[in-house]
Parts: sequence; C-alpha cells; structure tokens
Amino acid sequence: MKNKYHILSNNYNNWSIFSLFAFSIFIKCVFFHYACFNYVAVSSLWQAPLEFLAFYFAKLLPALFFASFVFLFKRQWWTIVASVIIDLWLIANALYYRQCSLFIDIDVIKMAGNLNGFMSSILTYINWKAFVFVAITALYCGTLVFFEKRNEQLIPKTSVKGFIVAFVTSFLLVVYDFTLGYGSNIMYTNKNKEWFDINQFQWGRKVAKGKSLYSNLQRPNIVERGTVFHYFPCLFIYELSLDRNREVEYSQREIEILSEIVSDEKQIQLSGNLIFILVESFENWALNMRDLKGDEVTPNINAFRSKHSHLFCTKIKSQTRNGGSGDGQMIENSGMLPLNSGAACMLYGKNRYPNYAHFWSNSTIIDPCANDIWNQPMMTKCYEYSDIFPNSKNGQTGTEDDAVVFQYAIQRLEKLKIEPFCMHVITMSMHAPFTRVDCPSMKWPNDMPSNLRNYLNAVHYTDSAIAPFLEKLEYDSLLTNTTIAITGDHTTFSHNMLMEYASFVDEHGYPIPTEISYCPLIVCSPNIKENIEVNERCFQMDIFPTILHCIGADDYYWKGFGVNLLDSAARHNRKITEDEAYILSDKMIRSDYFRGLVSN
Repeated sequence: MKNKYHILSNNYNNWSIFSLFAFSIFIKCVFFHYACFNYVAVSSLWQAPLEFLAFYFAKLLPALFFASFVFLFKRQWWTIVASVIIDLWLIANALYYRQCSLFIDIDVIKMAGNLNGFMSSILTYINWKAFVFVAITALYCGTLVFFEKRNEQLIPKTSVKGFIVAFVTSFLLVVYDFTLGYGSNIMYTNKNKEWFDINQFQWGRKVAKGKSLYSNLQRPNIVERGTVFHYFPCLFIYELSLDRNREVEYSQREIEILSEIVSDEKQIQLSGNLIFILVESFENWALNMRDLKGDEVTPNINAFRSKHSHLFCTKIKSQTRNGGSGDGQMIENSGMLPLNSGAACMLYGKNRYPNYAHFWSNSTIIDPCANDIWNQPMMTKCYEYSDIFPNSKNGQTGTEDDAVVFQYAIQRLEKLKIEPFCMHVITMSMHAPFTRVDCPSMKWPNDMPSNLRNYLNAVHYTDSAIAPFLEKLEYDSLLTNTTIAITGDHTTFSHNMLMEYASFVDEHGYPIPTEISYCPLIVCSPNIKENIEVNERCFQMDIFPTILHCIGADDYYWKGFGVNLLDSAARHNRKITEDEAYILSDKMIRSDYFRGLVSN
C-alpha cells in the first residue's frame, strides 16, 4: 500500500516522468526565447492575458509532444538522449541567431561543409546562456536517477492510453496555438510596447502586402511568437512543396520595376581601372576608435581617405542573409540581393550574373582561401573574372593572413598595371573569432569584452596590412586613373551582442553602437572631385550602381536595385524599397533571369 500512492509507483510512474520531462523542455523553450530576444513576456499577464497564454502555450506544446512518447517505453533513459539532442539543437540555433540574427533552416544545414576550418568562428559566440541548457538537462538527469534509485523494483509500464491522452492534448494545443497566434492579426511584444500585425503566416502563395511566404518564414517572427520547433517544420514542409523548376511569375509591379532597371546593352567607355577591396566583417565605428594611448585603430585607411577626394558613406546597411560573405560578394559584384533562404553562390553557382569584371580583359580576384569557401572558383567564373590568384596550383595551401593577401595583390599589380585592369581583393584576418593575429601595440581597458578587443586588434592588423598596397598605388601614380573602393562584406556584431556591450560602451564613451552596426564605404575615383560624406542610412545594393558610375558604366544594361550614392536626389527618392528588391531578386536568381538576356 505504501508504494501505491508513491509518485513513481506503477500507477503514477509514467505521468511523473512525463511531467518532469515536459517541464524540463518547457523551461528550455522559455529560456531559449530569452537567450534570443531578451524577454519572456511576463508583463503581458496583466497587459494582455490572452497573448500571455498564447506565448506560454506555444512553449508548452513541443514539451508535451516530446514527453508524450514516455508512455510507449518501459525504460526512460532515452529521455536523457533526447534532452541532449534538444540541447544541441537549441544551442546551435541560439548561437546562429546571436551571430546572424537568423535561425537554422534546411539550406543552412546543407552548407555545413562550408564551415571547414572555421569552427572557431562559431565557438566564439558561446556565452553563459548556452550552459543553462546543459544545466537543465543535468538537473533532469539527476532527478531521474534519484527516483530510479528510490524505486529500483518498479518498472514503468507502457501505456497506449496515456500516450493517446498526452498526444491528443498536445495536438489540441497546436490547434489552439495556431488559431490564437498565427490565425490572428495581432501580437504583443514588450520590445516596443505596442500591437503590430503578424498576419503573414498563410499556406497560400500570396500573402498580405504582396510579401512572399518564404520571405516571412525566414524572419524570426515565427520563432519569437512560438519556438524554434515551430520554425523548422514549417520550412521543411515548404521545401518539400517547393518546385524549384516552376516558372517564376512576376507581378505587374515587378514588371514595371524591371523595365526601369534593365535596358538594352550599350557600348561602355571605361574610365580607367578598378580596385575593389572587400574587407571581412568591416564595421563603420572601427574607423573612429582610438585605444587608451590615443592611437587610431585604422590610421592608414584614414590617412589615405584624407589625402584624396572621396565618397565616404558611414552607414551602409549589411543586406546579407544565410550566405554570409558569399552574399556580400554577390551584392557588391552584381547588385543582386540574397535569396530568402540558402545562398545563391551554393545553390545557383551556374547562373549568369551581371557584373563589371568582364569590362576588362585583365581582371583578377585575390582570394585568401585555398579551399572552396562559398564556391569561390565557380562564382569567379560567374562574375567573369579572368583569373583567381593565388590557388592550389601555385602553392596556396590554407587561409592566408591579410599581410600575405596584399603581398599577392602587389605582385599581381606589377603584371596588371601595363593595361586597364580590374582587381578584387578579399581579406580574411578579421573573420571571427578575430584571434588569427595579435596586436600588442593596441592598449585597451582591462574590462573590455574579449570579443571586442580581439576584433579591434584584427581591424588594426588589417589596416597595417593594407598600408603597403596603398603606398604602392601612390608610388606608381595609379590613382590618377583608378577607382578604388573599400567596404565590408557584412557586419559581424548582431543587435543582441551590441546590447551585451552597452554598459561597457556607456562607461568608457566609445563610439560603438548599441542597436545596429553598419559597414563603411570609401570610394576614391578620378570622377570624384571633392570630399562627399553621406551620413544617412544606405544599402549594400547601392554600391554596385555607385561603382558603375565611377568607372563610366552608367549605361550598363543592369542598373541594380540601389542608387548611385553620389546622387543626392536619387538617395532621397528611391523607386524600389528594400523589401521589393529582396523579393524580386530572389525570383530573378531562382529563374536565372540574366541567362541569354544579353551577350557580352
């Protein structure tokens, strides 16, 4: 009789383990939300009770779903394995969101091989929050072992009835959650203390305001409203239903846009050479940073800019998505925007892309990586560069530091400068975790977060590495007929990371943003006669049309989605919104729009 009413007796074992397992997953889902979005909607209990229930039911339903399988097994050690797998999935998504402000989808998993040699860049984003998931699992395991020892003779029975009850309960909660959440028009969030429309989750091809389903699924709303367990199945189902060979249909508005930015091919009269330096993870605020001694982080870039007439844009919004650096390179080489999911360089590496490299018979990419990161050899051909240097055939065996990269650039410059040329230089030393180099000359406060310290040291190193190359351009008087552009492929610190640094920034008064960071753009060109500084927000898609103007290619058949940043009127009267550009670019890439449109 004593064991009859014990919490783990034969009558109650399954329900006790079910409750314990479900509670551990529920807590993880709630904490995952906090780790990503920094709130748990407690205040909505009295401000919007219905939304409070929707918020927490959304966290509860995957917990009940997973825990319902407890009733199908006599031994429950499998729940420990399941807990570890769930931890890995949640931690992976939390880290990816911390770095990219996106969550893992199928295309991200397909690109996992692209991380070869870059695992340290992922590990650098681990913080204390990742260990909370492990701690919850450890507590669950400890409790499970404790109860097992207390009840060694009691083996839980399988219970089909219990499974059906738990499964049906979770199913009903799914229906309730969908009806209350995704089927409704409003949602409360304490980030901005107001209601806003999220009626975008529909299984139709068209949704509100002409936005595509895939575009909306890519956004974090679905996870912020529910959990990451909602997000992945939705994308998975969509991927299964997606016909990649289906002919793309353009709306009337999209046809009108294309008529304005695509024209007949015209003869291009080039204005000199082009050197494009794409700096890894280059953020604008680094240009204004000084260490405790008052030394600049980027003295060489700043000095170069001050000596020449230039365009300086301080706020270039990074528009990359899952393609990371591959997206950044595509935007700046072709004026196209990334896919809503996946990376164009990996999925559509055989497409034809508009570009400026084919204007020159001598065009070279200086690539720091020997391995095929972001499908670089194929994309070099797509962008119609005549050469990639160095490569495995001429001795490159790993990922080169920037000092070596610019030495390669100087070597190639000696051969290219005899006639008009285009050179695209890619750097790597500023790639996370920013520990490839050390700069003992830089002195920073002892309480500076190590990630910030390492990043600024890496920026200083890249600045010193670029100095000999800039000096070579000066010495050979190439700047009189050469356009040189320096920008970043993307930013590196997400909103969440900047928020973590806010107290340190406030205390020391550093010019580091706490909301959003931007890339800088510096363009020196014979066609720029005065210093022009643009402090308003611009976009990466603006870089391509700006470069076209500087090299005398305004009449190129593809104008791009952005505007010439030297044209103030164009900057303030954009005819294409960023959202429209994303959606249209996605369609154009998936349909290989430029294939056969014109011939070079």
